[in-house]
Amino acid sequence: TKPAAIQELDGFSLRGENLGNVPGKKGRIGLQGKINKQGSLNVDGAVQLLPLDLALQVETQSIALLPLQPYFTEQLNIALTRGQVSNKGEAIVQIDKSGLKTSYKGTATLGDLLAVDKLNNADFLRWKSLFLGGIDFRLEPMTINVGEIALTDFYSKLILNQSGRLNLQDIVKKPDAGAVPVTTAAARPAAAAAAPAKAPLPIKIGKVTLQNGTINFSDFFVKPNYTVNVTKLGGRVTGLSSAADTVADLDLRGSYAKSAPVKIQGKLNPLAAKSYLDIKAEVSGVDLVGFSPYSGKYAGYNIEKGKL
Repeated sequence: TKPAAIQELDGFSLRGENLGNVPGKKGRIGLQGKINKQGSLNVDGAVQLLPLDLALQVETQSIALLPLQPYFTEQLNIALTRGQVSNKGEAIVQIDKSGLKTSYKGTATLGDLLAVDKLNNADFLRWKSLFLGGIDFRLEPMTINVGEIALTDFYSKLILNQSGRLNLQDIVKKPDAGAVPVTTAAARPAAAAAAPAKAPLPIKIGKVTLQNGTINFSDFFVKPNYTVNVTKLGGRVTGLSSAADTVADLDLRGSYAKSAPVKIQGKLNPLAAKSYLDIKAEVSGVDLVGFSPYSGKYAGYNIEKGKL
């Protein structure tokens, strides 16, 4: 990677018993150690070497994310300044005549994360904890089931820059134009017709819970600039799935500019091949004086008082 990804593994202890290649007879392995000084790793389970068959209990604690940043820094315009990952679960790895089979069942937590928007030099995303429980991941065929996701004490900053472009549009780096293969106009329809539509990746998420969130929106396109916070954002989304003809229930509550309650309810399905959205939003008592930058720019008048 560029820059180089450097990982420090130390204090390792490895224990193996009855390791061999007799089918149906498994030994055991135990492994403990430190990862990048602050993180810990503990692995224990059954092992068969040939053919490879592993059933391992894997537990990690507080593994720092910063040393992993070189693996994605070339694809994203965000930089991590802190964060750590922990997990507890069972990993299965098998190689047979049909190839490699892996799966993971357990939990994972991304904690104390802070990501900075490099283009705008501002905090982009931070949270205290992102917990994933009831994970059931399989590689072949690939399926992802998650019982629950809980995001607590989170903050996100949305910026409309001076050119009228939202920062979310530039988080993922665009590929170089020179790297796009050149095709003739006649070849493009034929290629499109030949490629069958891909079925969506099988994903199920039982429940997503949001607690104590803040979304900050800053508009630098209008003069004077406009900034507002949606605070105390919380709620849940239940029944997310990539299966066709399924919809999830959405219920979110918050506060606009500290004083105006916000309620968003409805149904959605962003994971299916044919996405779906039907929501109802309600906000009460928004002070219109803050919208003077917009009324001044587009109507030529400031707002002295008023409620929406």
